[in-house]
Amino acid sequence: MAQPTQPLPNKESGLFRQVVKFYESKQYKKAIKAADQILKKFPEHGETLAMKGLTFNYMEKKEEAYELVRKGLRADLKSHVCWHVYGLLYRSDNNYLEAIKCYTNALRFDKDNVQILRDLAMLQIQMRDIGGFVDTRYRLLQLRANNRNNWISFAIGHHLDGNHELCVQILSAFESTLDEVPPSEVYEHSELLAYKAQVLQEGGQPEAALTLLEQQQDKLRDKLGVMHSKAQLLLQLGRPEAAEALFRKLLVLNPDDYRVHEGLQLCLGIQPPSEGQTWQQQQQQAAAAAGSSSEAAPSSSSSSVWSPHSGKKRRLLQVYSEEQRGKLVALYGALAQQYPKSMACQRIPLDFLVGSDFVAAADSYVRRYLLRGIPSLFSDLKPLYADSAKAAALQQLFEGYAAALRSSGSLPALLQPASNSSNGPLQQQQAANGSSSSGSGSGEDNPLTWVLHYLAQHYDRLGDAESALRLNYEALQLAPEVIELLLARARILKHTGDMVGAAAAADAARKADTADRYTNSMAVKALFAAGQVEAAEQTAMLFTRDGDQLNNLYDMQHMWYEVRCGDAHLAAGALGKALKQYTAVAKHFADFMEDQFDFHSYCVRKMTLRSYIGLLRLEDRLQHHPFYMRAAVGAVRCYLALQDAPAAAAAATAADEASLAALSPEERKKEKLRRKKEEKRREKEAEAAAAAAATAAADAAKQRSSSGGGAADKQKKKSSTRPPDPDPDGSKLAAAADPLAEATKYVVGLVQAAPQHLESQLAAAEVYGRKGRALLEAAAVKRARDFAGPEHPDVHRAIVRFAQRVSNTPPANPAVQQLVTELLPQLLGGAASVAAYAAAYSSQHSSASSSLRHRAAAAEMAALLDPASKQQGVQALLSTLQPGAAAAAADLAACTEVHKLLLSGPLADAAAAVEWKQRCAKVFKRSNYFGGEQSSDTKQLLEQLADRIGAGKL
Repeated sequence: MAQPTQPLPNKESGLFRQVVKFYESKQYKKAIKAADQILKKFPEHGETLAMKGLTFNYMEKKEEAYELVRKGLRADLKSHVCWHVYGLLYRSDNNYLEAIKCYTNALRFDKDNVQILRDLAMLQIQMRDIGGFVDTRYRLLQLRANNRNNWISFAIGHHLDGNHELCVQILSAFESTLDEVPPSEVYEHSELLAYKAQVLQEGGQPEAALTLLEQQQDKLRDKLGVMHSKAQLLLQLGRPEAAEALFRKLLVLNPDDYRVHEGLQLCLGIQPPSEGQTWQQQQQQAAAAAGSSSEAAPSSSSSSVWSPHSGKKRRLLQVYSEEQRGKLVALYGALAQQYPKSMACQRIPLDFLVGSDFVAAADSYVRRYLLRGIPSLFSDLKPLYADSAKAAALQQLFEGYAAALRSSGSLPALLQPASNSSNGPLQQQQAANGSSSSGSGSGEDNPLTWVLHYLAQHYDRLGDAESALRLNYEALQLAPEVIELLLARARILKHTGDMVGAAAAADAARKADTADRYTNSMAVKALFAAGQVEAAEQTAMLFTRDGDQLNNLYDMQHMWYEVRCGDAHLAAGALGKALKQYTAVAKHFADFMEDQFDFHSYCVRKMTLRSYIGLLRLEDRLQHHPFYMRAAVGAVRCYLALQDAPAAAAAATAADEASLAALSPEERKKEKLRRKKEEKRREKEAEAAAAAAATAAADAAKQRSSSGGGAADKQKKKSSTRPPDPDPDGSKLAAAADPLAEATKYVVGLVQAAPQHLESQLAAAEVYGRKGRALLEAAAVKRARDFAGPEHPDVHRAIVRFAQRVSNTPPANPAVQQLVTELLPQLLGGAASVAAYAAAYSSQHSSASSSLRHRAAAAEMAALLDPASKQQGVQALLSTLQPGAAAAAADLAACTEVHKLLLSGPLADAAAAVEWKQRCAKVFKRSNYFGGEQSSDTKQLLEQLADRIGAGKL
């Protein structure tokens, strides 16, 4: 223990100990009083000043706290207490990097202070300074070798640092210190052994891990986890027979675990498709394998892709060979008989069966859903639509159901598999599981309702929205009270572009059951998509506490709401409000990162080591979550729009001044007076609205306090302590002095967390391009090109813009310029210039076989490089959508993008935009954006349904 550099007399030393005691017991006022007694005699005593500042920090007096601690540090620069307290202040403000610096300085003056070392280790693991964490934990182990946590934390540090062998040695050394495990620590020791096996497996020693699990089987308490781990290890070691026996034991416990079924298939040598591999890519791979002279057996390394902790069941359709299909038919024929109530054993065969066997199996499988009125049937079968043959077979099967039910009121007889099929046992068991084919019943009890519901979703999936709406309407006539039918109608209308009709249908479903949170959420999403922001907010508040409802949504971390609200505000041009929602999502993820802090000590103390490692790895990839990426990209778009806003505002101001100049002096004076009156009127309306809202909130609080009792008082006290939001509409966020700097903060996180996310790389390229950071822009463009390919329309745009920027404004740094010069030919695909590259892309995508997005990107970039080619590009785009085209043959989203290109940018042409909109209105007759003639027929249908089931129910 280091000696104090400013020693106090005995009386004041006792007072200082009281200051520390009062602080630790949260008696802050007494701590301040005792500190003041010391400072009255010794006003420059650094450690007392520091402790007083630390106490102020917990009394919400931040400025005074920092001022006192810095004053104390200046008075006693060599005091480890002052540096430690300074670090605690920074840690309380989540400024961990500065806190680490303070702790490091404190250790210079007291290198063996255990408390400072522990605090430093906590911050190092929080910031993922693994090397520093290992060093700190080693020092702690040397100082306190009899502390179990020091051993375990030191081992974890080496595990995270990739030193698996050393981690195992440390764990073994710790085990050697244990004479006997007391009964109270049996579970902790079991977790230690399981963690050791995990480290051995990750370190490339599956044989040693398996041996450990088998030898210590009696001491391991997580029997299910051990079975999963052993099965995985046996697959890695190339022992599928032994692994199969374990998987079959696991099926006895849960026959509907799809991960276990996947492991069982791996034992048969059937590999799952690679991550992100499409059905078409699998077919090409299978064809290539069939054309080769020999087929390689699956290796043990490829078998190790199975994991018991994949987090969700895999439902990706894959291609099977005849040999594999035969093995699976035999396997699932036996499993269906062994587990007759298992839905997985009946559903999985639909993935590998083909032809009449598939139709027969599907026939017996879907009847349970239809006769029991289970709405999720289409979601269950949707992965099968990757195979067009199976989609067509399902259509024929359900059309047959509909015809039979309409004519006879009953489902047809069960289909039988082919006579020479080996699928007999499986089909017989599934047939035994099918309920009666009777179609009696009405409304939601009528199987025809659910057959029509499935067919409506089926045709919507195929792009035939009109057939889908017709079938949905027929189902609604049979069962207008079924909420799922209205939600399906909302989805179909959304796909046709009728966002207003979709919102009306979703809201009708919500009103049919106002206690259903799910339908409320679906209605909110539909209202946001329709641009009805205020109605969406009011609908969402129906499931929040009275009073501070918007903050209640934030407290509950409804990120789906915030992302969609931000998107709606961004579409409406309300950039401040959009940023408010996007930054709320970013704050949630920052909170998630903070929430792991307390687990660094808790998990080691409780020995939940495997879960702790999983938590750390989850936190490391947290920003790869779709909600975060969507919010971050949305925030970047807002800041880019704010960067463009001054130029747009200047142009609008110039146009306004020109319009005023064209007026006579008397008319100009009247116009200015009218504008002043209008501005005053808006200010008065805003003040009146704010006053009314304050009055309503006060009345609601008064009513709650008079009727709620203790709970209401507690809630009132909680709400009264919340500070008011200083920027409720995001005005301060929108007033950022340097929007590009704010956008860069998001871009850095996106590129690090999601390097293979296309939108992240494109956003980074645009931001760095505007900032003149050519090398960073080039890296982002290259990553986007490597990931999505040079043919992607947005990648093409990024390449052309980058090449044009560096051509117009070469990098000032010679080294950067040389690197860019070397990289540019790779991005341009060997073309001599950016103009030649753009011309080649345009030529490649000039035919009708290319998508509209490709042709739009080609025309836009050609016009950007050569404005004289604009009219040629505009005419080429207009020719892609001839009058009378079918909606199914067009792409609504792509057509909307083209219309926006014709409104602004290199292809801006007002007359062409009008013509394009008119053509699209005839093709997409239900689109609100294009003003289709059928875009407002939903309201009449909903009114008819409401009349049928009683006023006010829908």
